[in-house]
Amino acid sequence: MTFAALFSSPEAERRKGGKMNFITLKELKKMVAAVEEGKRPPSLKKILEEGTEVVLRKLMENHAEVVVYKNGYVSYQAHERCTVFSIHDCKHYHYESQGNEQQTIPHDHFEDMEWHIRLVIEGEDRLAHNTASRESEVFSYSEDNDYNARLADPRMNVSDMVVNKVLLRNIKDLLRKEQWEHLCRHHIENMTFQEIAEITGVSPQAVKRSLDRGLRRVRRKYSRYI
Repeated sequence: MTFAALFSSPEAERRKGGKMNFITLKELKKMVAAVEEGKRPPSLKKILEEGTEVVLRKLMENHAEVVVYKNGYVSYQAHERCTVFSIHDCKHYHYESQGNEQQTIPHDHFEDMEWHIRLVIEGEDRLAHNTASRESEVFSYSEDNDYNARLADPRMNVSDMVVNKVLLRNIKDLLRKEQWEHLCRHHIENMTFQEIAEITGVSPQAVKRSLDRGLRRVRRKYSRYI
């Protein structure tokens, strides 16, 4: 199964032989407890120690895992990181469009989709935010306005946005720091090798070699997605 298949439209997958073949987010919310608004979520360690019942679990193709618990909390693990949040906190989805205008996808857009789609979006955003809070890296893509503008191209549907966000985070984890920075500067900020060299203090040839090596690694591992 490809990334795209994970996020195909509900109309295409909702019915099979006239019957539902997946659980929707709306249905899932009725299967778990309501969480007090504003309440701080427990750690995953505490959830596991208490033996909280698992309602649904999904292992993604990129080895990310989303788990929904009976107490109304969700754990999302990916890229050797984890976040816990309330399923009821997954409401409207906000993002910036081209021109840095704030756009909103209403919560009911996700209600009849397969249950995990909105939760993956929430989990990825929270991991990106947590990483950006801990680190002061200029090239945290979650904080990069130019990347977000590209990601939020109005021609892209929400499924495309998820696929691109998950894939780009995986690419970041795959590359060395300098390779990731060179890729961002050259392919997102449209900087030349000479301009990158002047900033980083290496030769343009060194920048090109670093970027070429990084792109080869990406193509070897993710050729089926890009």
